[in-house]
Amino acid sequence: MPNGKTIFTKAEKSVNQTTTDYPAHKTVLNIFEKYARDTPNAIAIEWLEEEISYKQLNNMANQLAEKLKERNIEHQDKVAILLDRGYIQIVSMLGIMKLGAVYVPIDPKYPPERIEYILEDCRSKVIVTDHSMEEKVSSEIEKFLIDEDENTLNREYDSGIESKYTPKNFNSDDLIYVIYTSGSTGKPKGTLIKHKNVVRVVKSTNYIEISENDRIMQISNYVFDCSVFDIYAALLNGANLVIIPRETSLDIPLLADFIDKKRISVFCISTALFHMLVDWKVEFLKNVRKIIVAGEQISLTHAQQTVKQIGKGKLINAYGPSESAVFATYYPIDDIEDVSIIPIGYPLSNTTVYVVDEKKQLVPMNVAGELCLGGDGIGEGYLNREALTDEKFIKLDAVGGKRVYCTGDKVIWNSSRELVFLGRKDFQIKIRGFRVELGEVERHIKNIEGIKNVIVTADKDNLGILCMTAYYTVNDDNHSEKYDGDYVRNNLINRLPEYMIPSKFMVLKEFPLNFSGKVDRKALAKVEHYTNKSTVHDEPRTPLEKIILNTMQVILDVKDFGIKDNFFHFGGQSIKAIALMKALSKKGVELKINEIFQYQTAEKIAASKEPLSEALPSMKETMNTIKNIKLNAKQISSLVKNVTARIESVSDIITASDTVTEFSLSPIQKGHMSKGSNHSGFISFIYGIFSEIV
Repeated sequence: MPNGKTIFTKAEKSVNQTTTDYPAHKTVLNIFEKYARDTPNAIAIEWLEEEISYKQLNNMANQLAEKLKERNIEHQDKVAILLDRGYIQIVSMLGIMKLGAVYVPIDPKYPPERIEYILEDCRSKVIVTDHSMEEKVSSEIEKFLIDEDENTLNREYDSGIESKYTPKNFNSDDLIYVIYTSGSTGKPKGTLIKHKNVVRVVKSTNYIEISENDRIMQISNYVFDCSVFDIYAALLNGANLVIIPRETSLDIPLLADFIDKKRISVFCISTALFHMLVDWKVEFLKNVRKIIVAGEQISLTHAQQTVKQIGKGKLINAYGPSESAVFATYYPIDDIEDVSIIPIGYPLSNTTVYVVDEKKQLVPMNVAGELCLGGDGIGEGYLNREALTDEKFIKLDAVGGKRVYCTGDKVIWNSSRELVFLGRKDFQIKIRGFRVELGEVERHIKNIEGIKNVIVTADKDNLGILCMTAYYTVNDDNHSEKYDGDYVRNNLINRLPEYMIPSKFMVLKEFPLNFSGKVDRKALAKVEHYTNKSTVHDEPRTPLEKIILNTMQVILDVKDFGIKDNFFHFGGQSIKAIALMKALSKKGVELKINEIFQYQTAEKIAASKEPLSEALPSMKETMNTIKNIKLNAKQISSLVKNVTARIESVSDIITASDTVTEFSLSPIQKGHMSKGSNHSGFISFIYGIFSEIV
């Protein structure tokens, strides 16, 4: 900053003129109550078979506020929520706001230790939960059980629009929520977000327009800030929030069907789940008005495929850390033929972006630096973490002392004055004394023909030497062997110095994801460990076990894996479970996503689909009571898939036999023989109807 003058690059000058006349002085509650007053009968929320109007939603929120006031909840007190998804989650958020208090969402799937830490750290006076969750809370905190008879909320009881318990000094600079994210210390950190931060994302903004006619799907868990967009983009614009059941969101065909049948017009989705949707059948998205993809770098191939099928003006690549209230930048994905990586684009309205060097000075175009975010989206900091807050939220002298959040993300202004994400600033390592940016290695591998996505990690081997491992996926899963380590290494020899070429290469079917839909780097290391371990595993005993086990091995990219091994202990998670379900469906084995989570091993999944011989007599009796069964098209399709898969299994047995006319019986067939049955043993459950194929 020579001569005390602020110096801006041309890029910063042009893109940071983002001011719009949005209702910065109003709270989220103010705006919601306006719609409850002006359009009381409009549908605010759809959940399962229920429809909740704006008036009904407001009525319940007022009642909850009154009941929480009896628990001495005051202005800006923290109130935790531990509930499964549904409209009661939203009622709880609004009810807490009615007291000027701050809600703290907690995922019911968190381990008890994490739940207790959050409750202790935020000093929540009360936790809003229900009987099904009560045992998850072991602390002495007061529990407000929302399903108790005395706490029943009457959606028709009208006490007016505003609550008499809302503080007079409640304003848009007050906190609205605390969302906990993972921290470098090993303990989660609570990010403090204000009402103004949220309003800026969904009102009078430049990346999307929401109208009262929109039907916005909430697919994200309420502990992730993508759900903040889902919920408030709807409720602060008089639109309809359509909450999708978790099981449906994890089943790609059901998710696609939900979007179509529920006439969803807008939704935000994690990058990994978006890729799987596109791989399934991109055509079903043609009637969606806007799709916001966020969380990680979007695949160029998937983006091009989507734009080609559904048209321009519909797909948005969004970027933003939790500290900047959901989104900070956006890029409309339209003409992307001439780009090798999709930019994160431009700042949202009332948001500023700066690229700085290590001395926090602005850098020119085409020079990489750290991204700093400013404007009305920046939160207050971290709860009970003053030192970390002071480190990350600073006054940037290079722009006149404006308060910014330093993201730790490396970006660059391209020649079109668009921001391009390069990777994390702190993913820098030293190999043999040389500094290596893992993001740079990843970019070179990703540019190799046939490579879809890549992550490079650095860990010490058994000799204590730091080595890089490249994990990657390919565009052609049917010929993944073509893109082995030698193929990638030979392509890198002419692109990188020898010390920047990874020591190991591993092809994966899908990347493991964490709860927020981002790649779980720790799980990558677990996959490698299990792949290399030499343990005797139980072999499949039936054709069905073999099909399931082989499919699991492919999905996990793990060969040393038996029928009793837990799918989720070998790198499996929700997205891999979706992939497993999809792959098994192609082989005639129909599973629901919850069955994979319930049974978890090939042995138990097979047993749930192919009962053992001891159960056959009662099943036969059941079958004999069913007369003239009529199958619909879906059931017939499932039956054909099952029969085809069984025939393929018999073919495998014949091939392995000494002769083509004589081969050993399967355990199921032996069970039939022991009971005097003449049936072949091809048994299948077709959507709840027991069928035996003779």
